[in-house]
Amino acid sequence: MFQRIRPPCAVLAVLAPGLAACAAGAPAPERDFAIYQANPQPRAFAVTGGTLDNPANYATGWSDDATTVDAAIAQALSECERYRNASSQPACRLYAIGDTVVIDADPATVMRARCLADPEHCADQVSLLAPGA
Repeated sequence: MFQRIRPPCAVLAVLAPGLAACAAGAPAPERDFAIYQANPQPRAFAVTGGTLDNPANYATGWSDDATTVDAAIAQALSECERYRNASSQPACRLYAIGDTVVIDADPATVMRARCLADPEHCADQVSLLAPGA
């Protein structure tokens, strides 16, 4: 397993310009989400409680080397649980697949997110990739 390093925003600004959530003073969950967005597809992001609104008491996990959507989701949830304090934090929930926020999303949105993150996963369901699908 890898050791996750959370670089400072100044480093991220050079590596991945345009990450708005990495502005000075950005709440930590939003900063983590910005780091996640710089990773290659397929990727997934999990956070305790399923929200980025609790910077004081949170844990996150994301994938950074997954080869499939399923592996990315499993890695994100596993990493989040590894950092979570079970006595004071709610369970980790899948927050995003690829660039799509899927927390509390309907099944069609989740499937579309999976297909966009890993098109080979849904080669027989091309219609899901069309806008408005």
